[in-house]
Amino acid sequence: MKLIIFVKIGAIPVTKDQNDLWKFKILSTKTLVSYTFWWFLPIVVCTILNSFLNPNLSESKDDLAVGFVQFVTDQLISANLILIPFFIPALLAYIIDKSKVDLNAHVKLTKIPKLCFFSIMFTAILAFSLYGLWNTMDNVYVGVLLFSTTWIFYSSLNMVTLFVINLVCNQFISHTGEVNCQNKAEHMISGCVDLVKEYGRLKEGLSPLLLIFLSFYVVFALLASYTGLKLIGLKDYYSALTYTLSVPNLVLTIYYIIIFCDDTFQALSANNQKLRRIALESDEEEKQNIHIVLDMIGEETQFSARGFFLVDKTTFMGIISNLIGYLIILLQFPSI
Repeated sequence: MKLIIFVKIGAIPVTKDQNDLWKFKILSTKTLVSYTFWWFLPIVVCTILNSFLNPNLSESKDDLAVGFVQFVTDQLISANLILIPFFIPALLAYIIDKSKVDLNAHVKLTKIPKLCFFSIMFTAILAFSLYGLWNTMDNVYVGVLLFSTTWIFYSSLNMVTLFVINLVCNQFISHTGEVNCQNKAEHMISGCVDLVKEYGRLKEGLSPLLLIFLSFYVVFALLASYTGLKLIGLKDYYSALTYTLSVPNLVLTIYYIIIFCDDTFQALSANNQKLRRIALESDEEEKQNIHIVLDMIGEETQFSARGFFLVDKTTFMGIISNLIGYLIILLQFPSI
């Protein structure tokens, strides 16, 4: 698959500059088209459809005496459906701009079963949500169209984000494999230096997306878990399923992003052993250059969320343990 596909459908608003490099420009035709189709148009359609709905739609939730945490969760859902689609095109364009990846390169997708699972989960959440809304609306078909439009655009942008992360990281990993095929010391040295530079650009490009996605999704997963459990206690099983199904979807999204960051970081040092073997058969000058390259690779750190925290496999385990811990704390306050 090629990254240029997502540029053509307007999900990544980048344009070529005079140096033939893909750049993100806030004031450009592609940015305008991207935000019109992926953000402004869905909001306009949903606003129009919402005007036809019965204003008493929220009565069922009032009957459930929604607590503060559930109220916050609902507000986060609204923010999620509006703000995340607003940020995604800019974040994806920033990745392409800073990483300078080849948009026309054919890159093999990996971890496809996880992408399939995302599609299944998105469909399941949509189905249970529509079933739960069926008996709470006077204008049922308008409500179904409203929710379907919102969810389809939102899930499509999320899937595009996962595809882009997959392709960008796999393009770097494939480059490490190409360098590993070199047998001459000078080619290995120059190739590894280029990899260090490429990794630095990729790390900078992904940094804002990691901060926004991981921070928001962790909080959302915590509150959705709590709300789902509370709704089960109130015997509102269909609404509870909507919340509880979103939790594994959010957690898997977090895992998917983190695992690609970790795989990319590990790939950077994949050629270290071969460099050391070549150094044993090289002259003093080449040995010195190889040691410099190894030092450059060793000085690189894992991906970070704008410097707030590092992103690797241990980050995921820390997130899970914190989610469970805070969920237990919240459950001690049934009146929230």
